[in-house]
Amino acid sequence: MRKFIFFVLIMGFAFWWARDFVRSGGFEKFLDKHYRPDVNAPIEYVWGSGLELAARTESCLYRYRRVMNRYPKTSYAPIAWASIINIYFNDGRRSLVEEESNRFLEAYPEHNKSEVVRQRLQYIRSTN
Repeated sequence: MRKFIFFVLIMGFAFWWARDFVRSGGFEKFLDKHYRPDVNAPIEYVWGSGLELAARTESCLYRYRRVMNRYPKTSYAPIAWASIINIYFNDGRRSLVEEESNRFLEAYPEHNKSEVVRQRLQYIRSTN
């Protein structure tokens, strides 16, 4: 029983420390200092996805934009961009959907997310 209580205390402390590390910007600074697109891009994308699930829209948009801007050559950049367009679409930000969709389709005309982006853009244009 003592080992279990000790384990719970250690895990609680670890989660408290990790939460503080993320909130203080330490984790982001760590990722910036250790630039590894193949590792950092999926971490930041999944982080953004978690924020999206938690309905923390502005934080999630920030994370997705970081993926696009810091890791543009990775496969996560277009997925993050399509996620941003999806958020704008769901929030009813029509002008941003149109603007971002046009830019996305110029950059990634053959990406597997392009069809969804085209459909959203077509819907926005048809309901004006």
